[in-house]
Order: sequence, then structure tokens, then C-alpha cells
Amino acid sequence: SLGNPIPFGARAVDPAQAGADVVLTIDRTLQRLAEQHLAAALADTGATGGTILIMEPHTGDLLAMASAPTFDVTELDLTDPTLDFSVFRNRAVIDLYEPGSTFKVITMAAALDANVVTPTTTFVDTGAIVVGARTIRNFDLSYHGQQTMTQVLQRSLNTGTAWVATTVGTDLFYWYVNQFGFGDATNAGFAGEAEGIVKEPGNLFWSEVDLATNSFGQGISVTPLAAGEYPPSRIRPRGVNVLPLSSTRLHESVPEGVNVLPHTRTCYSCTVVHGVYERAPPLSSRE
Repeated sequence: SLGNPIPFGARAVDPAQAGADVVLTIDRTLQRLAEQHLAAALADTGATGGTILIMEPHTGDLLAMASAPTFDVTELDLTDPTLDFSVFRNRAVIDLYEPGSTFKVITMAAALDANVVTPTTTFVDTGAIVVGARTIRNFDLSYHGQQTMTQVLQRSLNTGTAWVATTVGTDLFYWYVNQFGFGDATNAGFAGEAEGIVKEPGNLFWSEVDLATNSFGQGISVTPLAAGEYPPSRIRPRGVNVLPLSSTRLHESVPEGVNVLPHTRTCYSCTVVHGVYERAPPLSSRE
């Protein structure tokens, strides 16, 4: 068929629909800076690879995404037998890692939302806490005496975060972990995006101590993209925005997730944001 109309035949025409422009959220200046800083960091540390993400926290827009090692598409020779195909993967969306102490804000957000603690709730840090058959200690083997939840985050105390998780309880803690999306892909539209790994009760290899270590980001695996999600609002990251012909920006709806209570946002801000401006006593001090 050449697409020519049949003479005297019936015709049905669907009216054209206004299209839309797809515009990258990447900021080329920030992208270049991210690539430069990543290259400098690898040179300084001797690391074999790394990634940098810059996100707009209120919308989840990706402003920069740099990974190394990388490749120059203009000089790519797929017939080269020495070609290292691992450089083609986007580490930010494929590689998994343990988020470590950055996960402590998730544990604290869950406890605040569940009304288990407030920013001024106190915990006595003796330098160790026993969970299951294991003893959990702070990263620097320090102890600090009575600490508020704000100070627990300020000093990045493993003991305090583990205490918070055990106070929240196993079932509720992992409910929040799942609701915050850990263990899932972000579904931001990137090819090959990996899902996170969360070992939960019921898993053959889970034990009580995992509740403690998971609370400060050990034993949980996420991609850098998933770690960059803004937990309180559950806004998912995305790399493109759709602009209709009227040039009015269309924002994606926020996916369903944790229904964070209003008071939690206030407490979270007080604990995480305002807390860094408070002068905490030196880590070497003992109370």
C-alpha cells in the first residue's frame, strides 16, 4: 500500500493531538563540574571508579550524573578485542553499595514518624550496645554519655541509631524501609537499573543483629540513584521533564510511599538540618 486514498471510499480522520517537548533536566555546567571533581577525586584517592549525582531535592530532577571510568563515544571501536565493556555501565544506576551512615537519617525519620522518639529524646551512650549475640560499637570506639536524638545524628553514633531501631521494633522498622523504597528500583526510566537488596526477617540469613547494623546502613545495598531519593517526600528522581507546547512544565505525580506526617517534617528538619548548625562538643569529650 502506498497510502493513497481509495476514490469514493469512506474516510475517517483522527484529529492531530498537540505534542510535547522532552527536555533534559541535566545542567551542563553542573555536569561538567561533576565530571571534573570526580576525575580529581579518583586521581587523589587512587580509586578505580566512582559516581557523582546532583539532584534538586524538592522535585527529584537530576541536574548532573557523572560516572568513571567512562568512554568517548566519538572514538568507540566495538571491534577492539581489548575493549573493556564494563566502562559502558552507568554506575549510578547499576552498581550497588552499602549506604552506611547516610542511612541513619532514614532510621531517625521512621522513629520520628512513628512517634517513638522526638529530637530531644535522650539515650545514654556507653560506647556499646548488645543486640542479639553481637556488640555494636561506635565507628571511633568513643562514648558520650547522655545524648539527644539530634546529637546521635550529629556524632553519627552507631549505638544510638541501633537503640532507635530496636525501640521502633523489627516489624515497624522494616515496614518503613520498604515504604521508603529500599529494595526496589526507582523506576526513573534508566536502562538496566538495579534493585536494592534488603535482608529482612524470614530470610534464612537474617539475624537479630541485622536490625542494628541495617539501622546505620550496613547489610543493605542500594544504587547511588536510589540513595539520592529524598526520603521525607518520596519524590522519585527523573532525568527528563515533559514540556507541552504552551511551555508549561508538567510535573510527575509523587508515587505512593510513606505518608509522612506533618509533624515529622518539622522534627526531621529540626533534627537533621538545624542540628548541624548547633555546636556539638568535640568527639573526644566524655560526659
